[in-house]
Amino acid sequence: MFKSLEFSGNNDFQLPKERPQSRSSWGLRSSTSLRDKTVKFMRRDDYRILNLGIYRKTAQLLKVLREEFENERLTYFLNPETKKEVCYEELFNLDVVLVLEDADVVEYMIHYYKKSTSKGAL
Repeated sequence: MFKSLEFSGNNDFQLPKERPQSRSSWGLRSSTSLRDKTVKFMRRDDYRILNLGIYRKTAQLLKVLREEFENERLTYFLNPETKKEVCYEELFNLDVVLVLEDADVVEYMIHYYKKSTSKGAL
């Protein structure tokens, strides 16, 4: 009535716990692998505080910020103190970053940032 199943010895199937660490599962094994760093991303008088450990690439981070700020043209990050564009790795060294689009006037955005932070200090 029942047929017996035969398995060959060269079967490459492995149970998930025995499977070597894969790219899709490495981040799920331990939360300590995530670099916990929160950064305040500012766009004029609006801001969002995000954990960089969640977003592993600039493209992922920009996608979320475009949705949050409802602006599809956001393209780069600027350090308001040095007035220089920063890459993803440099974000881990900063607490506040401006999120800009190509059409933004950098000097105006920095002036706006300094004006908003001086109001907050009062």
